[in-house]
Amino acid sequence: ALLQLEWDETPMPVTVIDPDLLDQYLADFRRDGFLVVRDVFDRQRAAQLVEHLHREHPEYMGGDLPDDHYTVGDRRFTAPLRYAPPFDCADFVTHPLVDAILCGTLGRDYVLEAFGVISSLPGAMEQHVHRDGGSLFPDSGLDGLLPPSAVAVAMPLVDMNETSGMTAFWPGSHRQS
Repeated sequence: ALLQLEWDETPMPVTVIDPDLLDQYLADFRRDGFLVVRDVFDRQRAAQLVEHLHREHPEYMGGDLPDDHYTVGDRRFTAPLRYAPPFDCADFVTHPLVDAILCGTLGRDYVLEAFGVISSLPGAMEQHVHRDGGSLFPDSGLDGLLPPSAVAVAMPLVDMNETSGMTAFWPGSHRQS
């Protein structure tokens, strides 16, 4: 399951979460296996993080890749980020809407397992169709019936468009073996 949060000039207010809207988000997430929520975070915050990445990790921008990277496609990789300044993103991790969606999907005791960056370098080919995570019970046929055991939360730091690329989704594919 994937929760993708996107940016805007005027982020969504989060002091109170409309329970009907949350119920709709959760129903859409369960049905489709993904949820895209726009206007959650401030665009300037994304720009700050990109600036930090360029300064703190120039290797992520096309130089020599870090030793702890994992290739995920042609000129694409993922690597962990140390959850420390300037990447101590409590404003993301503890965001009330993100927390409410994760609690409603995984339960109140969910665990943040990893924090990192996925990067597509200039000239990268279109990413292959894939599923984040694997099956819990690959030989049983039960995985499509079970609720999610993990959720990937993605927060693009650049505009998702024809130039930088976009995430494609296949509604309901999480229920297929």
